[in-house]
Amino acid sequence: MASRTREKLNQPMDRPALLLTEDPLDYSSIFDEFRTDLRAEGAFQLSLVHDLTQDRMELYRLEGAKAAAINRSYPFAIANLAKELIRKDDEWASEVEDDAISIAHRYLDDPTTKAKFQELLERTGLNHAAIEAEAMSIAAAEVERYDRLISTLRDRLRESLRNLFALREAMHRHQSRLIEDDNGDE
Repeated sequence: MASRTREKLNQPMDRPALLLTEDPLDYSSIFDEFRTDLRAEGAFQLSLVHDLTQDRMELYRLEGAKAAAINRSYPFAIANLAKELIRKDDEWASEVEDDAISIAHRYLDDPTTKAKFQELLERTGLNHAAIEAEAMSIAAAEVERYDRLISTLRDRLRESLRNLFALREAMHRHQSRLIEDDNGDE
């Protein structure tokens, strides 16, 4: 029974908490990398490796969600910039609101619209970074929430590593004392 328990502890969790879109092999790969890099042994150290792996997976999720929040803002950013630029440019000045929304919808799928809009950006001294800046501005509150969560999670990862190293140091000191005690008894 004890060997079966030890064998189970040396493996990644059978059913880690993963999202439907996540591959359990990714979890296993991260777990194995942590276990190998940290040379984790024993139930407590492997438990910390499980925690580190879960936190790392969560960090991937949060970073992806942050990028998605900005990406979702792109059409709105393009529409905002288009409204502003169309008002300044006679070529597209007819129906500003409708044109801006149309450009925003077609920008990502239609190379001609994209090229024409980028040309308009360049004529006004802007480039693609203006779209990114506007998208980030639109998503700022959501991005800030993700940044706080990411920062907290990174702190937790560092704390878990400190705990693992502190445990190892304490175990090493304890083993050294036992060896000294054994040598002193001889």
